Amino acid sequence: MMKIKIAGSLFHWFYAIFNCFQIWLIESAGAINCYSCMSYIYGANWEYLEYKDLYFRPAAFTDRCTNISEHGGHIGRIPCLHNCILIVEKMRVGARGHNGYIRGCYDHIFRHGFNDSSVLTTKLKYREFCTRTMMSSLIARKDKPPDTELFICSCRDSLCNRSNTRRSNSILITTSSHVLRCGGEFWRHLVENKQANMKIAIDDI
Repeated sequence: MMKIKIAGSLFHWFYAIFNCFQIWLIESAGAINCYSCMSYIYGANWEYLEYKDLYFRPAAFTDRCTNISEHGGHIGRIPCLHNCILIVEKMRVGARGHNGYIRGCYDHIFRHGFNDSSVLTTKLKYREFCTRTMMSSLIARKDKPPDTELFICSCRDSLCNRSNTRRSNSILITTSSHVLRCGGEFWRHLVENKQANMKIAIDDI
């Protein structure tokens, strides 16, 4: 009888661990939502500077794209299988310099895609970090690549590209959510196992 109880306990613990892993796997592989917008200056020069040949059209051209934390309710969203992206480009339009803001999904920013031969762009697809680089090193397009400097951030959480810096707390929030769910699974199976053992003990009397 003792062997049966031990085997039952081990089964419940392994089952709880399996459920915990399954929750993590499903949530990690699932699609997220990203903000989709570009600064108004991109829209104003969409045809003239041939931005239409370089970028996919975002949900909106608006200067609210500069600060999503204040205007997030007015910005469109797009489903995304990979990371959300923020790009701040030092644009050269006329005699004045501008910071152009681009927010979107890794899969739906550049018409020709990111340069897959670059280690940096491969990291942008899956990892969470920010860096400075040149536009010409990011895109797969070979003819007349823009040679502008930019700041780019990548993150893996729904609407995480609202911030102008990497949201380091997004990892903590996501991890905490998994821990709480797994803890709930362990507690539920512990209670069920205890109740089953009590029933066996009563039946033995």
